[in-house]
Amino acid sequence: MEEQQKRVYYCSYQGCASFFDRPYRLAQHFLAHNNIRPYPCNHPNCFKAYTSKSHLDRHIVTVHMPHENDVVYRHYSRKSNLKQHILVKHMKMLHECHICNAQLSTKSKLNYHVQLHDKEVVVRKPKTNADRKPRVDEGSFKSSTALKLAGLSEPPSETDSSPSSPVNLSIKTDGVNGSGLCVFSKWMIQDVFFHQWTLNGYIHKIHHGDWFGGKGVGLCRIKHGNRLINVYCTHLHAEYHEDDIYLAHRVLQAHSTAELVNLTTSPADISILAGDLNAAPGDISFKIITQLPKLIDPFSIEHKQNDFNDLKQVGTSDNANNSYSDPRLSKTNPEGKRIDHILYKVNPAWEAEVVNLGNPLPTRVPGKEFSYSDHNAVSVQLHLTPSDNKTLQKETSFDDAFDETATQAIKVCEEAMVNISKSKTMYLTLGGLILMFLIGTVGFWPNMVLYDIIKVFITGISFYYLIMGTFWNNIEMNSLKAGLSALENFCRTRVKDREECISFTPNDK
Repeated sequence: MEEQQKRVYYCSYQGCASFFDRPYRLAQHFLAHNNIRPYPCNHPNCFKAYTSKSHLDRHIVTVHMPHENDVVYRHYSRKSNLKQHILVKHMKMLHECHICNAQLSTKSKLNYHVQLHDKEVVVRKPKTNADRKPRVDEGSFKSSTALKLAGLSEPPSETDSSPSSPVNLSIKTDGVNGSGLCVFSKWMIQDVFFHQWTLNGYIHKIHHGDWFGGKGVGLCRIKHGNRLINVYCTHLHAEYHEDDIYLAHRVLQAHSTAELVNLTTSPADISILAGDLNAAPGDISFKIITQLPKLIDPFSIEHKQNDFNDLKQVGTSDNANNSYSDPRLSKTNPEGKRIDHILYKVNPAWEAEVVNLGNPLPTRVPGKEFSYSDHNAVSVQLHLTPSDNKTLQKETSFDDAFDETATQAIKVCEEAMVNISKSKTMYLTLGGLILMFLIGTVGFWPNMVLYDIIKVFITGISFYYLIMGTFWNNIEMNSLKAGLSALENFCRTRVKDREECISFTPNDK
């Protein structure tokens, strides 16, 4: 079990880096800043004063207690303190730091000392909202419009996303707070389409907020000369916790996105999907998006330029060079996770070569101590040339790989449906029991405002459970059934296609 992180209290005085593990110690520290010492020494001709009584007692014992033969007689109010004194002073049993071999008298002092070695343990993770305005003012979106095409996930607001340079802009807004998708283009945007997912988190998970965002996948068809470019922008549901209760949601979102890309890429010369997929290479959601429409991950192919082949797949989330990364996660995995991607697919009449690849933005906003975003950006520059019709390859390998991925996705959906059935039983049982309790206790409640408030609160809980077990459960179950039906239909179609290929194979020479 992971050890729970202790809460740390920091001094707010400018230039003071002190921190404490108890609020009262921080309060004593404030007294020292203000030169307030409420515990003076009452010994004649002694003008010492201290911020705590323990410090005063120590002063009296060490300075004003009687000495005999140069021996100081120490007194302790607790037996544990006396034992600690004997172990440290007379038996020389100290706690040694494994980093610098320093010896400290107590375990707590050793822990505090080790924290000083590891600055990341005591660094507070900053919040992105606190730096929203200066990040926008410094040009996080202006920098993105320097590119020919740019897709953004979770821009702060529609007004903040407005570029200063003349570009075409498409903002996807749906749900309560908008989908948080934005596409910039230096070329003309011809058509715009947005598909909202039916399964997108839970309404009662207000602190996650995905349901209120109305997330989905957007498509912008861009005209450049006589060429068509499909640009897809999306943002899949996040994990939030290790148990990942949203895995089935993210799998179906990935499948819906992959189906849209697969059905709409044919008229385009090149199709590009960009966004926060909340899935690393190898995750089932990433496999679905790349294998079904046969999208290419530029990090996974061999490049003609050796600089790209040697390029590490540095993570875009919880990377150590990002000011908003969680110090605990970036300590164990400094490179972070690569969950933000740019994937592409070219028409068979063209070939694409990766000319540039990496992070287009510096790790910090120039002159500031914070990064542009809590996720690092990704950029890809492609060079298209006419094809020599030798690139029709790996089609069967893609299909075979997706057969296995589809089977895994079906298993995830089936497990989610079982869990939803169990949660339906739990919600209806609890809601029914609470409702029966309210009906059965009619007339027993005293006629007081406090009890009326309690009854209203209990009634709200009962209706919450009943609604979650009926309407909301049906919405989630139907969405899972629709996604599961689409995946099963794909698998049946693949089996029939293979049987037809076998039946049409000539047996005779």
